[in-house]
Amino acid sequence: SGKTHTIFGSGSSDESGTGLVQRSLRSLFQKIALSEAEASFEGATGSEDGLSAKREVVASLKTTTRASFFEIFNEKVYDLLSPVDSLETPLTVREDSTKGVYLEGLEEVEVNNTDDAEEVLHRGTNNRQVASTAMNRTSSRSHAVFVLSVKTVQTTSDGLSKVRASKFTLVDLAGSERQKSTGKMHTFVWMRIKG
Repeated sequence: SGKTHTIFGSGSSDESGTGLVQRSLRSLFQKIALSEAEASFEGATGSEDGLSAKREVVASLKTTTRASFFEIFNEKVYDLLSPVDSLETPLTVREDSTKGVYLEGLEEVEVNNTDDAEEVLHRGTNNRQVASTAMNRTSSRSHAVFVLSVKTVQTTSDGLSKVRASKFTLVDLAGSERQKSTGKMHTFVWMRIKG
């Protein structure tokens, strides 16, 4: 049904081959760069609009972004960014009063721009669980979850800091072909694509 193509694209670098994830990443990193440039300009020039009494002047704005990528396959969670020799080791789901629900041992990679984030995406996509069916040569057999964590520290001219943290979670659901239509009634040959 084209879910993976819509979410992750075809893998080509031109605009027609990009999916929702790549377009979202490009838009997000453009907005981050614009916000940091505006904060730099505002911090260097000060507030000249007569609103300084009503609004704080931002002296600096620092944004850090981290990406993780995992799959849920047969009710187990696997880190798609882990080294090849540990790809088959499932992660443990934990719960903590401060962190909430998290995956123990999930690798998070710092990404500074769209290219970095797309490289992480490409690396994880190559490790996804797929199987060949009569309907789709590389049907996704797992749910893939790409998470981008964004933390922004905004420091005002009077030294106060505000921290904002957010997460963007982008999901590609497993292939949903009916078994009868796929030509694979009860058996699948599972493989990892290596790129």
